[in-house]
Amino acid sequence: CVPVATFEHSRPVNSVNFSPCGKFLVTASNDSTAKICELVDGQWQEIAIVQHSDCVANASFSPDGKYLATASDDHTCKIYGLIDEQWQEIATIEHSGWVINASFSPDGNQLVTASNDKTVKIWGLVDGQWKKIAVIQHSDSDIVIDASFSPDEKHLVTASKDHTAKICRLVDGQWQEIDVIQHSGRVNNARFSPDGKHLVTTSNDYIAKICKLVDGQWQEIDVIQHSGWVNNARFSPDGKHLVTASIDGTAKIWGLVSGYWQQKGIIRHSDWVRNASFSPDGKHLVTASDDGIAQIWGLISGYWRQKDIVQHAGCVDNASFSPDGKYLATASDRCEANIFMLACKGDDSIS
Repeated sequence: CVPVATFEHSRPVNSVNFSPCGKFLVTASNDSTAKICELVDGQWQEIAIVQHSDCVANASFSPDGKYLATASDDHTCKIYGLIDEQWQEIATIEHSGWVINASFSPDGNQLVTASNDKTVKIWGLVDGQWKKIAVIQHSDSDIVIDASFSPDEKHLVTASKDHTAKICRLVDGQWQEIDVIQHSGRVNNARFSPDGKHLVTTSNDYIAKICKLVDGQWQEIDVIQHSGWVNNARFSPDGKHLVTASIDGTAKIWGLVSGYWQQKGIIRHSDWVRNASFSPDGKHLVTASDDGIAQIWGLISGYWRQKDIVQHAGCVDNASFSPDGKYLATASDRCEANIFMLACKGDDSIS
């Protein structure tokens, strides 16, 4: 990996994400800002700043790359749009508590926000304007940490501090709760597989649960055991692999073989693994750890192997690949986001 750019904040950086076209990058920081960067003539340049009045938990682009959403502790989610090649604020979603997460629907026409005010809000793009279309109210003890749509956008899953992940279905224009996945600790995140047939939840109870949709019902089919909290889990783009990240210092890779999930590898760190995610082609994955290292692994002849490591001076909170696989971006508690160019040797190798 070759470092090509560094973008500084005045406080730790929580997340870093590329736009679907790979031309833009957004960082989210505890310094109350999200910075938008652009690749111009082979150089990454800061072009805009999204200002909040409190920590920005995360920021991400819509799947079509036309919009950007930031989630902040100042009780708002700001939506920016790319208008005449300029990023401009076009809407603000307000909550009465921290906005912990904001996620676009697969078609980019809806946005869901999760808040510690015990609500999930869904906004839709109607005639070019973002308008509130639904509010899902949770119980008094139910701080919502994460929420995301299914690939067909007919289901929504929420992850909560009350030890549950709740699945809602869109019926006659109304979101209705249809199922609950129970844990014995806080549920940190929940994600559908790309085909919508599987669902993974992660929890402070040291496990990740894999559920499968069978005859319209979600059934638990497997459990991934860790020896510490499981921070998050992600499916690969083709849905054939799954990776979990845990504070026990490991990320576990599982593969779908003949309809069954089997462990395919363990990535080891010397401290918490904050995050793990796949490359857009599903052939590589990256882990981000408090030990200051981001590890890159590749799928070679059916086996996952370490390809490279990226050393940092401080904890790595987040890491993600660019859509074309040429760049890796990392977020650090040393108040900076770094972009690395990945040197490729063949179709399945990164160095």
